[in-house]
Amino acid sequence: MDQLHQLTHDVQRLVRGRDIARELDAIGINYYPAQAAFQVKIYEPPRENVGAREDDAPLLRFLYERNMVRCRCRGESVADARDYIALQ
Repeated sequence: MDQLHQLTHDVQRLVRGRDIARELDAIGINYYPAQAAFQVKIYEPPRENVGAREDDAPLLRFLYERNMVRCRCRGESVADARDYIALQ
């Protein structure tokens, strides 16, 4: 139950003060069984479009080469930041 309380707290902290209808595209919750831990991420609607980078993974380069990426922007999380990639 303690983890559920922390998860609820993390979600509330990330969405506090935001207009959810306009400022939030998705909420992601990852569960890591080995650590019995959760990670909460939020994704805002794209405001920028970050293009392909030299250090992108082969799969992402494949998608860019075929014009399959609609947009790419940074997402926020409790522990780190990751790219939010929307496909065409």
